[in-house]
Amino acid sequence: MGGFWYKLDAVYRNKRRWTCARGCGARIHTIGKKIVFSELKHRCRDSRELVYTSGYPRLKLHGYVYRPHNAYRRQPKVLWYCAGRHKFQCSATAKTYFSKLMYAHGRHNHEC
Repeated sequence: MGGFWYKLDAVYRNKRRWTCARGCGARIHTIGKKIVFSELKHRCRDSRELVYTSGYPRLKLHGYVYRPHNAYRRQPKVLWYCAGRHKFQCSATAKTYFSKLMYAHGRHNHEC
């Protein structure tokens, strides 16, 4: 919404609360697919290179999408593989610690 990504923060019956994936405090509430409340005052100023989405966690970095290594999925330290790891044999990885990017390693051998 508005070029920003949101992550699911809470669920109560059929109402869902979504917060900005960058943690700036912007939020929306939905019932089904309808937005019933929004506070879109984003305070995140960077280029939003590190983004988490709702559902299956993903990381978007420099236009490429990464998926978490399953063993580290619910840990503070997460190892991320390029989503094209199997299809393109891409060896690019990234590591986050408490949602902060620690490093990105390797080169992508495919387009975004």
